Amino acid sequence: MKLVVYGKEDLNILEDWVTTLFSPVVNKGVQPLVQDGHHPYEPPQQNREIHVVPVKDLRMLELSFPLPTVQDQYLSKPHRILSYVLGYEGRGSLLAYFKAMGYANSLSAGISKDFADWSLFSVKINLTHEGVANYRAMAQAVFHYIDLVMAAPPDALATYFHEAQALATLGFRFRNQEQPIHYVSWLTSNMQKYPVHHVVAGPSLLHEHDDAEVRQLLALLHPSRVRLTLVSKSLTPDATEPWLHAAYSDSPLSSSASPFSMESPAIDMAELHLPPLINPFIPTSFDLLPSSDPSTHDMHVLRDDHRGRVWFKPGNSFGKPKASVRLKIYHSVAYASPLHAVLTELFVSCVRDKVSQDLYDADVAGTSVGLSSAPTGVTLHVDGYSDTLPLVVAKVAAIVASPVDMEASFARLKDKLVRGYANAALDEPH
Repeated sequence: MKLVVYGKEDLNILEDWVTTLFSPVVNKGVQPLVQDGHHPYEPPQQNREIHVVPVKDLRMLELSFPLPTVQDQYLSKPHRILSYVLGYEGRGSLLAYFKAMGYANSLSAGISKDFADWSLFSVKINLTHEGVANYRAMAQAVFHYIDLVMAAPPDALATYFHEAQALATLGFRFRNQEQPIHYVSWLTSNMQKYPVHHVVAGPSLLHEHDDAEVRQLLALLHPSRVRLTLVSKSLTPDATEPWLHAAYSDSPLSSSASPFSMESPAIDMAELHLPPLINPFIPTSFDLLPSSDPSTHDMHVLRDDHRGRVWFKPGNSFGKPKASVRLKIYHSVAYASPLHAVLTELFVSCVRDKVSQDLYDADVAGTSVGLSSAPTGVTLHVDGYSDTLPLVVAKVAAIVASPVDMEASFARLKDKLVRGYANAALDEPH
């Protein structure tokens, strides 16, 4: 059992409470049940293809790989490098490629199960209708990208690590204060995994790069070890799960040791390449402007004319080099009718789709961009480090002001919106 107490009282009082309330709890010396060398996905459960018919109109492709536990690698976190490279969303990435092909709307990669004796690395892709029809070609592209990472020189992987290390340090240094109830729950969970001196920073910071560990994990992301799961209402499975009555099928993926051979690729993958080695959006200056006069803390108008009104409010009470920009574009026809509301949302989706690709590096570096529609118009917000925020805002403004090429993404995003409306009717009340 692990215990964390958070309170405004002094340590003597807190210690007295803990002694009084928890001393009756007897330590019976029970050891955690850790099945060393055992895994729920042994070789008979690998190299499998599972089809699932969902209740909602969902389309998803998941490639999962059983791994040893990664908890003992918390100083180097080699899986973070794989998550970053495979889950990258900028130009040359798997997601950018799949979007251009009209196959996918989103992609994520990383550790999906994390236990003391085993873990699971998953690549999850939200598909379009065309993506379902071409899921094997997409899996082939994923393995091609894994090969690109494996072929990367050691200095490239080291560069990705040091960038991730710098960003993790920034995020930890300037993290926002959490609610006490969530913070103590998080700490008690960490105490089960990390030594005492790493309980607070262990999940966040990266300490040392180990190229061999990265490549050992990469070698385990092999086609012969994959569990491929395809989810779509268009599938015709041959079995029913006995507890939840889900329709599914489970069959061997291939008798071949490499079921996704690259000798004759189904699609051209020449546009795929690894992420850039330099991220221009990483902040370098963290100076705070002095503000001793309380009157300067008030919000005031910088500009008020026919083009708009601009408000400014200093905010150094938290002592962090961060800033936030909110831009509200009012338009009377945004929600003038149901049709206008849908068209506004489609426009926002198209712009958001372009921003997420062109400014993915900014998001990785701690500056987030959000775009949403409302009955009064469109809201744009940018939050991040003061040093790089002007650069990001300028690029976002240029994207919003330029004509949007909706032809490339309209059908894909329209389908996503239509299915979202239909699936909302199947949501359970909470």
